[in-house]
Amino acid sequence: MPTAPSHAEAALAIGAGFYRPGVPHRLLALGALCAALPDLDVVGFRFGVLYGDLLGKGDYYERESG
Repeated sequence: MPTAPSHAEAALAIGAGFYRPGVPHRLLALGALCAALPDLDVVGFRFGVLYGDLLGKGDYYERESG
């Protein structure tokens, strides 16, 4: 099962493959962070957000896209 760290690692690997001199390393870090953000919704479970709630795994974006 994919996790936040594995998404970040994939973003870094892809970014490293297409890296060009002059591109700031912060951009790779930002890509890794953005790749991991969707998986951080599990933090909400600790605060009572249920799986099917708007901010849970069945969030608004997933409902509207499929």
